[in-house]
Amino acid sequence: MLPVPLAALFSALISPGADLPADLSAYFKPPAEFANSLGQHKSPLMLNDGTTVKTPGDWAKRREEIKTYWHGLMGAWPPIIANPKVEYLEKQEIDGIPISRIRIETAPGRQVNDAYLLKPAKGTGPFPAVVVVFYEANTAIGKGKSEYRDYAIQLAKRGFVTLSLGGDPNTYYPDKERCRIQPLSFHAYEAANWHSFLAGLPDVDKNRIGVVGHSYGGNWALFAACLHEPFACGAWS
Repeated sequence: MLPVPLAALFSALISPGADLPADLSAYFKPPAEFANSLGQHKSPLMLNDGTTVKTPGDWAKRREEIKTYWHGLMGAWPPIIANPKVEYLEKQEIDGIPISRIRIETAPGRQVNDAYLLKPAKGTGPFPAVVVVFYEANTAIGKGKSEYRDYAIQLAKRGFVTLSLGGDPNTYYPDKERCRIQPLSFHAYEAANWHSFLAGLPDVDKNRIGVVGHSYGGNWALFAACLHEPFACGAWS
């Protein structure tokens, strides 16, 4: 059961009009000096030519402008790998969930050995799928040192195909001396390629692939979901 202040906080997030403890209520409205001022910031719904987004088509154009701006700041990605190379290394089973350790391509000329593919124990699909990212891949399948971070196996038990991955030990692309992509953006690019891998599996619904992460993996999942539109959703902490 949630402690009373925390329960009230969640209630406020769901129902903004809900009563809050006095020591929290001030944090659910802007300070008086900023209440009616948005500063000099341009609305994200204004296109570069000064026109306003009014239709889904306008938003698609504006989204590309925003993405182009961010890639300009952080470094443009190489082309997405349509069919990343994968090598199946060994199989195991945990709590009835079949798990394959794999070696997978992350970027042109790069691969990681720290990866696991999990499938639901029952059913034939097509299943929804999730890319799960963290410092290393064992935690998400329930074999790491951190408790309550076993997202990959918990999701597999709930009917998702999951891909648990640890960080590429070399976060610089193409290398440290010639790095041209901000590391978290590069990790997002890797996640986009792993989306391609999952989308190519016959038992995965390519329209229902998400990305999940915690801690550094949370930043990783956030960047991936925001910069790669084919992800259906993202969740991070």
